[in-house]
Amino acid sequence: MKKGQILKNFIAAIGLLGIILVLIWTFFYVLTRSVIDRNISEQTRSSSEAILYGIEEELLMLENSALELAAKGDIIDMLMEEDTYSFYRKGAVLSEKSSILSGYMQESENVVVFDANGRFFRLRGKLDNTALNRIYYSINGENGGVISISTGDQNYIGTCEAVKNGRKILGYTVLLSDEAKIERMLKTYNQSEDIGVILYSGDRILCSDKNPEPATLENIRKEAAVYEKEVGLSGFGLLLYSYGKGLAGVTSYFRLALPVTILILLVTVGLFAWYVKNKMVEPIELIRERTEKYLLKKQINAHFTVNTLNVIRALVYKGNKQEASDTCDELARLLRYANAGDDMILLSEEFYTLEQYLKIMCTRYQGMIDIEMDDDDFYEELLVPRMLLQPIVENAVTHGLAGSKGKISISAQVAGEDLFIKISDNGKGMSREKLKEVKKTITDADSLEINEPKELRHISLQNIERRIKTESGDKYGIDIGSELGRGTEVTVHLPVIKKESEIG
Repeated sequence: MKKGQILKNFIAAIGLLGIILVLIWTFFYVLTRSVIDRNISEQTRSSSEAILYGIEEELLMLENSALELAAKGDIIDMLMEEDTYSFYRKGAVLSEKSSILSGYMQESENVVVFDANGRFFRLRGKLDNTALNRIYYSINGENGGVISISTGDQNYIGTCEAVKNGRKILGYTVLLSDEAKIERMLKTYNQSEDIGVILYSGDRILCSDKNPEPATLENIRKEAAVYEKEVGLSGFGLLLYSYGKGLAGVTSYFRLALPVTILILLVTVGLFAWYVKNKMVEPIELIRERTEKYLLKKQINAHFTVNTLNVIRALVYKGNKQEASDTCDELARLLRYANAGDDMILLSEEFYTLEQYLKIMCTRYQGMIDIEMDDDDFYEELLVPRMLLQPIVENAVTHGLAGSKGKISISAQVAGEDLFIKISDNGKGMSREKLKEVKKTITDADSLEINEPKELRHISLQNIERRIKTESGDKYGIDIGSELGRGTEVTVHLPVIKKESEIG
């Protein structure tokens, strides 16, 4: 199996395993949580009904007291007074009458009467004028409702009712209680540690016997088991909630179970990755590398050797014995070089071997090939893989020049820690489509199987790309530039490896 396929199968298996684990975890979490949610909701509902009964009675008394006060004839007469002096005089008389304040009004810290123009009279309490003006502007034009106001460090909660003469609103009666008193009432009726009680109006929390977190009705409704009810007509609402100790425990358990599961999965992935790398991929890579080197040598020993021997025979037949002898020596040096054991060789030796190879090719193509090669001193310090460049040069001769007269140029350049070797020809070149196809073939070289016949046909560039990446890393490789009618240039990118570094 090829390396790419092994990695694909590995990723697919791990992905499938991860999906299965997450699905199992999610299934059990949802199932367990739904059962506990249902039980907590039932418990909350049964406990809440008893708690709600007492609190609801208190709030209805507050609402009914405001209604009762708004319906008193003395209040209506007072609000119908247009003269301000008469208005306050009647208010003073009412405040002295014990019968005017009954029921819950007697327990309210603040009882205030407003007329339609904003005049007010305190029947009970000491709220400042600023607070009373704020109350008037908040209720003006309404038929009644819930009031919540803050004055410094003091918070008040209450209700108001419109005083009417027929359909005309004459004013309002307002009853306000200290928020702390309302909270004490909630705590008196709710003795459960697991259940919290919230008094609200609309989307505002007015007060609570506990401090819920997160402190919004929307979040509490989402996160907790709730039971709620509207009280009377004024706009009060009561919400009883419970997060449930059992639910918190299960949630903690599953929160712990998920990272433990992920940890086990990661350990499994690590062990399997080690096995794939050391027991499967690396042996396959070693076999492939050895096979590729063997194929390279066979390519020279068979194809190139037969062609060269035919050239030597033709030279002998023509009587060019000295040239035939030189060609034999060059072929012998090339074959010894190709079959030597060392994988790394000096760049100068690689260039010398290429020169021998090109001399043979010049003998085959009499007067058709010009050679231009650099011969710098730094070539003696650099090491490159053996037999890396010969296939590229052969491509330049056979496919680039393709039997036409032309020039082969070979040079090297060092840039920092990188070595760039350029092999170019001024032959026929390639079209953009052909160049794109060749580059794709090189890019996909790693996906080729060793035993595929097409690799034997395209061993050169694919082999070089794969060999460089295997030995030096994905950063390195080969690049091709070509233009139709203007030649081709192949750039080999290698890391700089100096001779003394290898010895050291």
